[in-house]
Amino acid sequence: MQDSSELAAAVRCIIADRLDIDEALVTPRATIVDDLGASSVAILELTLALEDELDVEVSDDDVERIRTVGDIIECLRERWSDE
Repeated sequence: MQDSSELAAAVRCIIADRLDIDEALVTPRATIVDDLGASSVAILELTLALEDELDVEVSDDDVERIRTVGDIIECLRERWSDE
């Protein structure tokens, strides 16, 4: 599918767009809730956007363990390698 840098760039872009924040704030270590200010509703919408735009499925268990942007990228890498 996409290589690691393309995946990370796509994830950053989607997060920035959905959370209406500057993409420069979306770093691998940025926490979704504390650093980026996402509410539980925003996290759900973000998950759906990632699934739709990147054509991948994110389980409820995955969502529960995701804390940072880097966690999202790693989760998506795992999903693609499983396919």
